[in-house]
Amino acid sequence: MAKLYRGVPSNTERGRLAKQGIVCPRGDSRDYVRHIRGEDVETDVTSWTRNRDVAKRFGDIILTLDEDDVKDLIVPHPLPTRYPHEQEVLFRGPLENVPQG
Repeated sequence: MAKLYRGVPSNTERGRLAKQGIVCPRGDSRDYVRHIRGEDVETDVTSWTRNRDVAKRFGDIILTLDEDDVKDLIVPHPLPTRYPHEQEVLFRGPLENVPQG
């Protein structure tokens, strides 16, 4: 079973939520092109990766999911990603009960 990871800095509000197993997108925009380009946009998705080392670059709290358990929430990439080495996976909406690992 493939694992997905999300790194979150512990010294932020998102870190406080992550410690409780909660992951929330920043907004409700569906401009995924700007999101995957790394532009400042508040989308309804959160970014995850298949590479644990990539997740560690984004924060000291590492959340882990089994890809098969959440496959229905994955949003297809609208175009090739700017950073293919990140192996980015997008999820729409908030997630709860996400374990650290």
